[in-house]
Amino acid sequence: MYSAIGAQARYLPKYFTIPLGELTLPESTLKKNLLFSLYSLETVLRAKFLILGLG
Repeated sequence: MYSAIGAQARYLPKYFTIPLGELTLPESTLKKNLLFSLYSLETVLRAKFLILGLG
């Protein structure tokens, strides 16, 4: 179980990465993309917690 969590943790940072091209977009678009990334991360974590029986 710990190895599975460790493997998942390695992939989490990709949800927080913002391509450099997006930094030139209007702020509202950047915020939407960031919120969507956080929402996606929350959804993934919730699904993993349910699968692991922690939720």
